[in-house]
Amino acid sequence: MVYEKENKLWLVWKDTNTRERFIVGVLTYNREVYYFKYLENEGKNDLGSALTRGFSLLPAFPERDKEYQSPKLFHVFFNRLASRNRTDVQELFQNRGLSQHCSDFDFLKETGGRLPTDTLEFVEPIMFQVQEEFKIKFNVAGLRYYDIDKVQYYKLQQNSKIILRLEPNNKFDPHAIEVLTCENEKLGYVPVFYSRYIDLSVMLDNYEAKVDRFDPDADYLEKLSIEVKGKSNLSEIIENIK
Repeated sequence: MVYEKENKLWLVWKDTNTRERFIVGVLTYNREVYYFKYLENEGKNDLGSALTRGFSLLPAFPERDKEYQSPKLFHVFFNRLASRNRTDVQELFQNRGLSQHCSDFDFLKETGGRLPTDTLEFVEPIMFQVQEEFKIKFNVAGLRYYDIDKVQYYKLQQNSKIILRLEPNNKFDPHAIEVLTCENEKLGYVPVFYSRYIDLSVMLDNYEAKVDRFDPDADYLEKLSIEVKGKSNLSEIIENIK
């Protein structure tokens, strides 16, 4: 499976009972038009599974099989963006190296469009390049359940090494991947919507992971971002398994 790099974001819904996350839709932007459609066949955690857990189609997009389009960011998603005039938003732009005149899509990509009492967020899809290579940045999940606040800061500085480790007995995710410091201190997990794409690379130790951003004052959802690069070449995997 080889994709060209596109301006896409997955729409992810969280089941508040189990905290499990499901990929329910995809937003695409081609610098002229925005498109949105629901996503089927995305594995165990797709739209169909989400609907059985309590997710409802968004009122702005009532038809499950339709692709919607708009010259501007859909109003229902635009409302998830804070005012660009806010001091904290201007600081975010500066810290993330983002222009204050960036597109609404790029603004949404950086913030995830998360609301305090909401179950939806936008995340960057994992995109495979030539020879099944990938590079993805994401916020580490589950930080609130571990002692990240006790981890010495030098281990979480930008570009610090991160270790990934499979957890095959995890009852919530058979592809679960733990995130650890270089000294094997557990920080959290790879989000479930990425783990099934990169678990083979982790199994073969065919990846590099490092701290992208650490903000000790941020909410746990955004406190630690890491970057993972790897290669999931099918022929190489088969060769290693033989």
